[in-house]
Amino acid sequence: MNLLEILKKIFSCVIPQAASEGDMDSVSPSDKTNDTVSADDAEVEDMDSVSPSDKTNDAASADDAEVEDMDPISPSDKTNDTASADNAEVEGIQSVVLKRSKAEVIEGYGQVRTMADILISMNDQYHFHSSEEAVAAVMKFIGSQSPCHFAISGKAFHFIADALYSSKAFVDRRLNKDAFLDNFTISQFEKNWDNAMYRYYYAKIWKLICYFDEFRRYTSPGQIYRDLKKTISPEYFGYRGYPQHFFRCAIEEAWEKIAPNNSIDPVLLDKYMFRNHEVAIQTLGLEATIRKDFVQDYCHTDVYFPQKVGSAPVYIERIVGNRRMFLKSCGEGKGPNNNPELLEFNIACRLLLEDSKYDIWEDKNQSMLFVPKEDISLPAYYCSYYSCGKILFEGNDHKKEFLKEGIKGRQLMNENGRKDLIKHFSHENIQ
Repeated sequence: MNLLEILKKIFSCVIPQAASEGDMDSVSPSDKTNDTVSADDAEVEDMDSVSPSDKTNDAASADDAEVEDMDPISPSDKTNDTASADNAEVEGIQSVVLKRSKAEVIEGYGQVRTMADILISMNDQYHFHSSEEAVAAVMKFIGSQSPCHFAISGKAFHFIADALYSSKAFVDRRLNKDAFLDNFTISQFEKNWDNAMYRYYYAKIWKLICYFDEFRRYTSPGQIYRDLKKTISPEYFGYRGYPQHFFRCAIEEAWEKIAPNNSIDPVLLDKYMFRNHEVAIQTLGLEATIRKDFVQDYCHTDVYFPQKVGSAPVYIERIVGNRRMFLKSCGEGKGPNNNPELLEFNIACRLLLEDSKYDIWEDKNQSMLFVPKEDISLPAYYCSYYSCGKILFEGNDHKKEFLKEGIKGRQLMNENGRKDLIKHFSHENIQ
């Protein structure tokens, strides 16, 4: 049985469906023709982390968040004024060439970008004349995918497997993430909005493999298959509330800007929801963009909202040593969404619990510290009721010192404790 057939068995609990409003065209692994819906300006919404000093955050959820920037900060500079300094406008925005690698495009292909591409492709056929009509059509389609469309996700797994078995997949016995890039836009469904969903599924699988690889250090396709079989389930692909809320608000509040004469202009939609923000970051830098275009939350001062809802993601500020870092939240940045990688970590935790490269230290409150036994280059992780994810460090010296102090007062988890938790983190329980 080849990897494609095995991977499809992961989703054997899902009732097969035909691709929406049209059967899937046959595409062979050698057919590298890209589909017609562009993803070049995809929104970045992907994974990141927990600061060693930040142990009081509420439990995190994450679909997609990414470390965007890390700027020096003085001890006295711990607060940002609301949308204060730097009132400079980004001029000639359409003439700016965005410097984005293919990997950054895939990393940025999250729920909001997917819904925008679905709307753009649907509008080519249905020609929506009101925001209510446009949003309703997208939400109906998203609802029909829940939790996972077998035919489209199966095609994504097919081309993930194609990439895994390519000659470029492993270089010097390390996973080459670039080997997955070409297949991101290979799908050819009858409906272009199905192509958008393919990219969403493909990106989600790719992101999870990359997240696992940080500590698994894969050397073969079989290792990846075994980890996916243990962990992934259709619910991993499900859509969540806040991205849908931000998308709806963007379309409804900016309708007159993105749909002159009640006719959606895809260029104006992309400019409002993605390109303006991306160009501002490239032109001004992230921190200046946040000061210019965002509002600091009054109660949760580490959370920054875009002044125009849906025009940019919510950012979460972290302080690591003497540096400031901004992470993209998949939601509103507060409560469960204050840590942007809970979903990925909960899935990865099943693997960390059995990974012989890690010791697990727990305290009386049952929080866990995952410490590399020998290889200090491996990431360290923290998990408690309030927060979890990868711990961020300034460097290896900081890392060694923190972990040495961190295990004090903790007890090393034994094999029976690990086995009990592995059952808890099996994929029927983690979604």
